[in-house]
Amino acid sequence: MTKSQKSQKVHKSEKSENKNKWTVSGALTEHRDEIDKIAAALDILPVTAALLYNRGYTGPDEARAFMLPDESVFYDPFLLCDMDRAVNRIHLALKNNEKIKIYGDYDVDGVTSVSLVLLYLRSRGADVSYYIPCRAGEGYGVSDAAIEAFAAEGVGLIITVDTGITAFSETGYASELGMDMIITDHHECHSRIPAAEAVINPRRPDCEYPFKDMAGVGVAFKLVCALEQGPGGEGYLKTLLRDYSDLAAIGTIADVMPLVGENRLIARTGLRAMEQNPRPGLRALLETASRGNQVRRVDSSLVGFVIAPRLNAAGRIADASTAAELFLTDSYHQAQRIAKELCEANSERQAQEQKIIGEAFEMIKAEHDFKKDRVIVLARDNWHHGVIGIVASRITERFSLPCVLISFEGDIGKGSGRSVKGLNLVEALSACADLLLKYGGHELAAGLSVERSSFGAFRQRINAYAAANMTPEEAPPVRVDAVLTSADLTLRQAKELRLLEPYGAANPAPLFTVTGAALAEITPVGNNRHTRLRLKVNGTFYNAIYFGCDPQSLNLYPGDRADVVFNLDINDYQNVQSVQLVIRDIGPVEEKRRELAANKSRYNEIKEGGRFGSGEDVIPVRADFAKVYLYIKHQVRRGNAIISVNEICYKCSGGLHYIKVKIIIDIFNETGIFLSEYIEDDLLKFTMSNIGEKVNLERSCIYRALQGQIEE
Repeated sequence: MTKSQKSQKVHKSEKSENKNKWTVSGALTEHRDEIDKIAAALDILPVTAALLYNRGYTGPDEARAFMLPDESVFYDPFLLCDMDRAVNRIHLALKNNEKIKIYGDYDVDGVTSVSLVLLYLRSRGADVSYYIPCRAGEGYGVSDAAIEAFAAEGVGLIITVDTGITAFSETGYASELGMDMIITDHHECHSRIPAAEAVINPRRPDCEYPFKDMAGVGVAFKLVCALEQGPGGEGYLKTLLRDYSDLAAIGTIADVMPLVGENRLIARTGLRAMEQNPRPGLRALLETASRGNQVRRVDSSLVGFVIAPRLNAAGRIADASTAAELFLTDSYHQAQRIAKELCEANSERQAQEQKIIGEAFEMIKAEHDFKKDRVIVLARDNWHHGVIGIVASRITERFSLPCVLISFEGDIGKGSGRSVKGLNLVEALSACADLLLKYGGHELAAGLSVERSSFGAFRQRINAYAAANMTPEEAPPVRVDAVLTSADLTLRQAKELRLLEPYGAANPAPLFTVTGAALAEITPVGNNRHTRLRLKVNGTFYNAIYFGCDPQSLNLYPGDRADVVFNLDINDYQNVQSVQLVIRDIGPVEEKRRELAANKSRYNEIKEGGRFGSGEDVIPVRADFAKVYLYIKHQVRRGNAIISVNEICYKCSGGLHYIKVKIIIDIFNETGIFLSEYIEDDLLKFTMSNIGEKVNLERSCIYRALQGQIEE
């Protein structure tokens, strides 16, 4: 096993200690009358109706409105504070042919915001260009240096998108240089707002706009709506959704905004546009990412796992302007070149991420005091600025603690932080404001800059703040929507679930469970990174896939019966559609769990000297030792040093059961044939010994003690 494989295996076992608990909704039985009414009114299956009910759409009208959202969910953009001031100033700039500069952030939300506003203003004949700062050189937010450059270009109006809500001094500096600034943003506001010409942010304390959860690109889209609405602007929304909903959808999904209300209509419309008539850049990116294979469906998962990482990679590894140019070009040939650059940058990002993860985990082991500190704060020279945010997310996910990673170049460090429910990261950074050069962001994600001389004090201060203010919230149980039988696992049901798309934040993909499924086949796929299973449910066979879990980590074997939690999907292979279960969790049935618990208890009793009858078949014979020895030896030499007791029982069948296998392992460890350590529960890591002579296992202390424990 390679170093990376060992790390992956140990990581999986550690993570399982904090695995979510599952609870099954009882709506399908407890509210059957209401669910049947929804099903009859909408001509859908009861399971689909139950999903709508679970999401709070408890009547036919509410359920229909959610399934088929229309333009009525959009609020008047002029309900946003300062929207009228922004529109008047932009109209003045258009009239006077002023130079307009769009200033955006370097993530997907910022890039799509820049592209959307720029394309719209171009369509209005504006003299408009854009600027996206370099993550490594400039960092997050508006900078004085950029403002000076704009003034030198003769810019009269700056419009920020997805940034600017903390640009207090920069706004004043722009004014001194003769430029007005319109700020559009969606990040958390401080106690005051910049003195700009207009500040449009639904999170402003004085803003009464009903829908607060827009992405930056959502706010940008509302600005465009307000500009287009004007006198005689009926029908403007349908046109704008047609032209720009793809950009708005990508930014909204990538920024993990709740896919309800306005966001749902944006995402739903945008995904359809991307699938049916993609702009040249998107078409090129999808073709390049899929290596020429046809992309059959464009959904939120494709945005989240294929499109967004490649767009983000530009800002993380190179220049975010590359991603913007992908959307701005009309040339498919140029789009192909840009798409290739983005895919190459994403590969480089992945390599950097793995490197930093390894270094960060080593530092955590050496430096972090889990008993004392509530925030993991790490710093190192020359970590890639574009990747530390991703690594901070991984660390927060792994340890369920807030994390701040800082990369120093010279005396200045730029950092990225992620938090957990119970600690507002922006408020925590605000408590450290006198130690920081700059900071800003959301409750759960933020950026900062700090001098090297202040780093130690910052680490102490933020941990002191967390100790006094952090109220850890235990992750709520993940709710499974329904228990299904083979009668429910149909192609029609799988197709109906698409009526509830797009899935994402606030509208998760439905989770189902089947109990007592028989495992018929278990096959590694994807270079042993994933597992394909053949399940038998109520006499019917189904295909299933478990991504990110290799067969060994699954620790289940053909013939076992299991309870399975899954998403119901459609596998489309060679134009033949079939039901597929995408597994999210799987484990032995309750009967097997009780049997295992009883075996563990009995093993511990015998280990402590408890007596047993000869009929229990506890004491191993020479053939038993040989089977287990040969199997472990073979696996260790293949590099598979981490083996479960259950795996040995299955692979060395024929009289070998849990208690006997555990005893054999104990004797091997005692005599030095194998050295083993428990990683977790019944998962062990084995090491070959260098014993050069034969060992009489029957002369071990454990073996002789067992002989004396047999009941006459």
